[in-house]
Amino acid sequence: MRRVDKQQVLDASLGGIRIYSDEQYTQDTELELDLFLRDGTSLECKARVAWTRKLAKDAVARFEVGLAFTDVPPLAMERLKSVLVADDEAASGSM
Repeated sequence: MRRVDKQQVLDASLGGIRIYSDEQYTQDTELELDLFLRDGTSLECKARVAWTRKLAKDAVARFEVGLAFTDVPPLAMERLKSVLVADDEAASGSM
């Protein structure tokens, strides 16, 4: 199980996240994540590399990576849900 260094999250759902990374990850690699949430808290979970996509040379990172959550403790999942719902409500209200 590899621990992931700080990466930029592009989007998130209850099923996983999409990140930018300069490191190339092999599909199905298991990772340990610390997710830092907008409310200033963090949560730990595990994920599997679902896919990777090489980006253009002038992109902000070398790869775009899709991670599927494999082990999110129930309390962490509740916190993640509350943050994602708050983000969805904020996005809906700004239209």
